[in-house]
Amino acid sequence: MGDAVLDIFNHFRTILCMCPECSHIMRLSDLHLRSRGRAPRTWLDSYEAKAEKLEEEQDKFDEEKRALQEQARDEGQRMARRRVKKTMSKELAKLRFDPYDIKPILHPVDFAIFNGMHEDAVRNILLMSKRTANPHLARLHKDVENAIKSKSYDWKTVRVSQDGNVGFE
Repeated sequence: MGDAVLDIFNHFRTILCMCPECSHIMRLSDLHLRSRGRAPRTWLDSYEAKAEKLEEEQDKFDEEKRALQEQARDEGQRMARRRVKKTMSKELAKLRFDPYDIKPILHPVDFAIFNGMHEDAVRNILLMSKRTANPHLARLHKDVENAIKSKSYDWKTVRVSQDGNVGFE
């Protein structure tokens, strides 16, 4: 059957016709035929209509699924934030910073707080440590405080490659 259809199509290439509008001569196989009236409905029309409806329903379902996932994610983040705060020391939890903005350094200061980092807008950076009876650590804290007050600090970006080479920008 496939050869017969191909033979018919090849035969259509040998038939020439003229456009009644512009008098242009072309092959029958190159025509793009259109009808002004409606063609009778076929099983393919029904199938395409059902497929389109199914696709619309799938899009609606996907949108509802996305909304539910977003709600679940937001609720999960709120729950995680509450749980993280419960595990923090009471003093640190009272400060009301987003727990995801608090990063432990531990020495010479206990924490760096990048206030607003979780919201993609760091407003300020705080260095925090508990008061200590250790005179060496207390001296380090005082040195850090003096360096900040006298603006004796700098920002450098360091890149470490896979093979261990260190480069400064």
